[in-house]
Amino acid sequence: MGTKRMSIPQMARELKAVEQTIRRYTERFPEFFSPESEGGVKYYGPEALTVLGRIAGLYGEGKKKEEIREILNRETPDMKSGILAEKEAQPSGLHEEVKGIRKALESIDGRLKELTEVLKAQK
Repeated sequence: MGTKRMSIPQMARELKAVEQTIRRYTERFPEFFSPESEGGVKYYGPEALTVLGRIAGLYGEGKKKEEIREILNRETPDMKSGILAEKEAQPSGLHEEVKGIRKALESIDGRLKELTEVLKAQK
């Protein structure tokens, strides 16, 4: 398979984030990560970067821990034993396209929630 595994400091550099933030996310949402330990260091697969970026984005939108967990569970229907089942890293162009689609879906989801509240208020 040949996928590159990364430590927390490496992921922090890649995501331009503080190591403690990455560590906190992996501890708060352990079901979305599958680290392998080697010499006392935990290494994560490339899918971890996607999940960490998503978590950061959701916190940036003001979401709470349980809301983020629910969203991640919805967005990752291919979960197997709590571990993302991502076989290969996506090509960078596809990754950007997926990010755009996710953003559009989030916008639609937000609008649906607003409309649902309006309908509830009218009853």
